[in-house]
Amino acid sequence: MSIFNKLKQGVSDAGNKAKTTVEATRLKGQITNNTGEINDLFLKIGREVFTSYNTQTNTQVDEKIKTHIININNLLGKNKEIEKNIHKVRNQKDCVCGHTVTFDSEFCSACGHRFAASAIVVPTQFEAVEKVENIPKEDI
Repeated sequence: MSIFNKLKQGVSDAGNKAKTTVEATRLKGQITNNTGEINDLFLKIGREVFTSYNTQTNTQVDEKIKTHIININNLLGKNKEIEKNIHKVRNQKDCVCGHTVTFDSEFCSACGHRFAASAIVVPTQFEAVEKVENIPKEDI
């Protein structure tokens, strides 16, 4: 075989490998898309089971699923507590409409809701020291 024929054959083989690679990549992309859709559907199923159990629409669930639901509810409760702590750190509060405002706001800027006057009790330095001194030694 002459050098040109070998070169021609090499280019042809490379072209075929490229076509094969492109086609395999395209097909793998379809599998990835389908897998993503399947995972989305699994999430929807799980969300529906979770919602139906929490709303008492369907209380007949497998014990494993029930355990997961309880764990999700516990984590949701923890998240609410963490959000409250974030609001405290940022000096914020939530309105009934869901909007977040500064703690000293009298009205919500989103819906106009009027907040009840909140009494913030800050102990004086003497009161704080007195409370610390009254802690039983075994609690320290």
